[in-house]
Amino acid sequence: LASAVQTTPLISKPEYLFIFVSVPLVIWGAVRYGLLGAVLINAVIVADIIVFAALGNKTFVGVGLNTGLRNLYGYVIAISVGTLFLAAGMERIAAITTRTLDGRQSEDVHRLRRTLSIIIGVIGFGVSGLASWYTYTQLVAADRSSTDQYRLAFEASLREELGGATDALIAVRTLFDVHGSISANTFDAMIAPWVNRRPGVAALEWAPHVERRARGLIEENAELRGVTNFAIRALVDGELQTSSEQDTYYPVFFVFPRSGNEKVIGFDMMSEPSRRRALETALQTGNVTLTEPLELVQANSAVVTSLAFLAVENRRDRTGPPLGVAIGVLRLTDMISRAARVARIPLNFEIHLADLKSESDKKLIYSNRLADYAIKHIREELEKPFNPNVSNFTFGYRDWTIVLHPSEPGFGTLLYWQPWAIFVFGSTVSILLLIYLRSLNRTEKYIVNLVETRTRELEDARASAENAMNRAQQADRAKSEFIAHMSHEFRSPMTSILGYAQLASDSLEKDANTETLRSYLSTIRGAGRHVLSLIGDILDISKIEAGKLVLEENPFDLHHICEEVVSMMLVPARAQESTLELDIDPKLPRHVTGDPVRLKQVLTNLVSNAIKFTKQGKVLILVQALDITEDAVSFRISVRDEGIGIAQNKLEAIFDAFTQADTTTTRRYGGTGLGLTICQRMVQAMGGRVQVESQEGKGSRFWFDLTLPRSSEIDVARQEGQTANPDDARSEKAEAADPGAWNLLLVEDIEINRILAQKLLEAQGHTITTAADGQIALDILAGADFDAVLMDLHMPVLDGIEATRRIRAFDDPVKATIPVLALTADISNDNLENFHETGFDAYCT
Repeated sequence: LASAVQTTPLISKPEYLFIFVSVPLVIWGAVRYGLLGAVLINAVIVADIIVFAALGNKTFVGVGLNTGLRNLYGYVIAISVGTLFLAAGMERIAAITTRTLDGRQSEDVHRLRRTLSIIIGVIGFGVSGLASWYTYTQLVAADRSSTDQYRLAFEASLREELGGATDALIAVRTLFDVHGSISANTFDAMIAPWVNRRPGVAALEWAPHVERRARGLIEENAELRGVTNFAIRALVDGELQTSSEQDTYYPVFFVFPRSGNEKVIGFDMMSEPSRRRALETALQTGNVTLTEPLELVQANSAVVTSLAFLAVENRRDRTGPPLGVAIGVLRLTDMISRAARVARIPLNFEIHLADLKSESDKKLIYSNRLADYAIKHIREELEKPFNPNVSNFTFGYRDWTIVLHPSEPGFGTLLYWQPWAIFVFGSTVSILLLIYLRSLNRTEKYIVNLVETRTRELEDARASAENAMNRAQQADRAKSEFIAHMSHEFRSPMTSILGYAQLASDSLEKDANTETLRSYLSTIRGAGRHVLSLIGDILDISKIEAGKLVLEENPFDLHHICEEVVSMMLVPARAQESTLELDIDPKLPRHVTGDPVRLKQVLTNLVSNAIKFTKQGKVLILVQALDITEDAVSFRISVRDEGIGIAQNKLEAIFDAFTQADTTTTRRYGGTGLGLTICQRMVQAMGGRVQVESQEGKGSRFWFDLTLPRSSEIDVARQEGQTANPDDARSEKAEAADPGAWNLLLVEDIEINRILAQKLLEAQGHTITTAADGQIALDILAGADFDAVLMDLHMPVLDGIEATRRIRAFDDPVKATIPVLALTADISNDNLENFHETGFDAYCT
């Protein structure tokens, strides 16, 4: 409807637009509401027509009373009959549908609806096509009319531009008619305004008539008239050379502006064919003549240039030769562009000018499109009979061909959006009506399919809910088992810690021997380490699950890492009465780049598991080289044991969090069930994957493949040096102090931790001064000297970070550079960077 309203000004007979708009409404009313809808829509249309006619609207009046009434009656009758037919068809369909006993539509209903659909489609597409075609013809006529107007305006503007150049030539002719012989300065003064006021005129020149016998005289006396180094020259093979003997010469004697045109002075216009032809025509006719497009002698320019000649006769001897010729250098490109702007040619119009009769290769004068396309397009337009896009333009005895039209090639429906809008709107309405009728035919089938689909969806939803519930129950059971297990794992060592601490206390009261106390304390330390291990596993898996696992990229010795793991795990292996062996491929490079801490953690975990499940057997660590290049090395680390093995149906579950192969209450081997999960996630972060093969009762083999960049021994040494020997001035100071006699300031707000740290440090021979918060520490440090400060981070009044910043701001350089060590349990990479940026030298955890 919006498209139809927009095209109202384009349709000369508004009744066509009225029909175009009202027909879809009538069809919709009849189809949607039957006979009642058809009557209501017809009543509204007739009422609108009467109101429009009373107001003097020319929809159905204006061509005579009788004709208007005949059109009105014919339209109303056609609409009414068509509407009643549609309404009757819909009522018939409704009646048949109602009489259908089994709920399925009969063949009559299908046939009627198909027939109705065809009629509506034909009417809709037919009316849309007619309206679109009529609008198209009106637009084409209007476009051709406007194109003709633009062409006439352009030709008038171009003729005016060229007329300005003619006026400049007449000024040169008048100058020599009045003064005869003048100097170069006089020529410049008189001609400058004519050049400056006309952008299309690049220069004005004067070429006198010179006969053979006068050649030497004019060359000798040229300097007296302000022209230096004058000599008559000709264009030979593209180069200016001294002209040969001729009967007559027309050399350029004066030129304005002289700057940039010095080369043309002395050039004989008769020495070049195209210039000679135009010059001879000017001498014969006495009118302005143009050359074909040519290249100037004085400069190469991208602008198309032509010369205009006007003969200056000798008024003292009209029977003799002329005095010479006035020459104008015309920038045709600029003149044509200016003419297009003055004529207000739209930007979407193509403008092409060509001198097709030119004997040179330069036939194209101007085009606002690509040159190759322009010449081809001009020839194509000339081949079309009675083509309104082409016109001839004559000036200066040159015939130019002008092609001017909108950018699209020719007139067609692709050029206009309005016909397409009308057709699309009408077709859309027709399609919507057809879709509506089809939907009536398919409603019953749709309902049946909908019921079946909903039934299947409910069944699927119920199955999905049951699966989700089962998974949730499994997860809940796994977490319940994990919590129960963790409760056991935490309670056991904590019970040991508390119990043996009580035993140690009781032994002191009874004066027990030292060995008994040492045994109790050893048990307490072991239980504490076990609790720390549990906490470490939980923190690792939490960090992995949160996506905060960050790998470092440092050079390290791969062989050394493996040897360290073996050395560390020898004692647990002996306790199991098992042997631990390491076999490293001699071809495997030692030095690579990666995260040695995480790699060592993975290997330690795998070896620890192997030892734990192997009693009186062998555990073998095999390191093999897979692929070695100049930049990287691929290797495989395998851990094989002769332990209890894993059942095949439990192999896939061992890498799941909170899961072990043995989930019975006995839990003979302990553990959190997180070790292999942590290993798998870390290896995956490094670009590999832990794999396993096992046979129950015979042992297991775990392995993973990694590819790491190679490094050198120097890189590893440099990395170890940076770690062991920081070059920071404060670190050097701390390193130089005597570790057996340090005077330390301990800042800790929690009394238990403060007393524990104080006792441990005093036991090593250090002198300890304590402070409960950062402010107290600053006050103490201001009045005493210390070797180092141990600073807790989280304290009341003033925290450790702000206290350290204030220490670094002391005026005393000795106190400002005192080593400060952070006391923290959080040693992530981000926090380590923050420690150093804040001013801490190191950390203790």
